Amino acid sequence: MINYLKKSYLQSGVGVIILTITSLVMLVAAIVYQIIDFGTLKILDEGDKTLVFIMFLIGGIVGLFIPLVHIKVVEDILPLIPVVMFAIGTGRMFYLTVYPFADMMTNVQWFGGSLSLYLTFFIIYLLGSIAAIVANFFSKKEKAAVEIVE
Repeated sequence: MINYLKKSYLQSGVGVIILTITSLVMLVAAIVYQIIDFGTLKILDEGDKTLVFIMFLIGGIVGLFIPLVHIKVVEDILPLIPVVMFAIGTGRMFYLTVYPFADMMTNVQWFGGSLSLYLTFFIIYLLGSIAAIVANFFSKKEKAAVEIVE
């Protein structure tokens, strides 16, 4: 079982390894994002962070299991699911970041929320989304330079 996991993850290609690492980082970031209190935004309800969390949770979980799937049709489409989920989550995070940014620009605390936290997580999610997109452009035939010793 351990050898199967090593072979699946380490010999699946550079793009899949990048996507797997990105998915793991986005999964951890989504959990931390849900735990931290960002301050309430006046115009949104209490569930304003839920969509971002769900998108990165689903994208992270799917991205972690991509190397384990060896069905040709699914193997070609599956790496696009984390990219779509990360893009939706990043778009929602941008939407949530705009309100504290507007408060900072106008120097009036109307909407609320912590700009530094929203902006930090927006940048993390944006970089993760870009890394997931770039990972899909690597050829599936390229193998990682890691040998499995049995």
